[in-house]
Amino acid sequence: MNQFLTHSFVLAMAIAPIAHAEIYQCEENGKISYSQTACKTGSKETQRQFSVENNSNPGYGKIAEQLKKDKAESKQLTDKRHKEEVKYEKEVKQITLKAEKKKEKCDYLQMQVKWAAENLENASPKTQSQARTKLKRAKEKAEFFCK
Repeated sequence: MNQFLTHSFVLAMAIAPIAHAEIYQCEENGKISYSQTACKTGSKETQRQFSVENNSNPGYGKIAEQLKKDKAESKQLTDKRHKEEVKYEKEVKQITLKAEKKKEKCDYLQMQVKWAAENLENASPKTQSQARTKLKRAKEKAEFFCK
């Protein structure tokens, strides 16, 4: 039994170290993607074959190092994109708040114009001049701010 396990282990070690992979590099509309299957028709295709023999392959270290670099770069780009998205959302929120405040202020000034017009209608002959001036100023403020 022990001899069977030893032979099985030796056979497994002889087969296991070699791994093959076919990778397709596809370019479509200027964007590059990688896949295990052939590219869609109409896109530029480059087929590559990789074989990695456990850790004993001299190129394995380079491949592993490149993989680490690519993962680190991907994480940096993802973090950067996330920060930019948060910044953009804040800017949009600020712009929206400013627009809402401006609308509220404009509505308030329009209401003051309406009140000044009512005051002019109800003004006595002595206070009509003062009411006209008040209405004129209210209209000027509303026109200036609400344009």
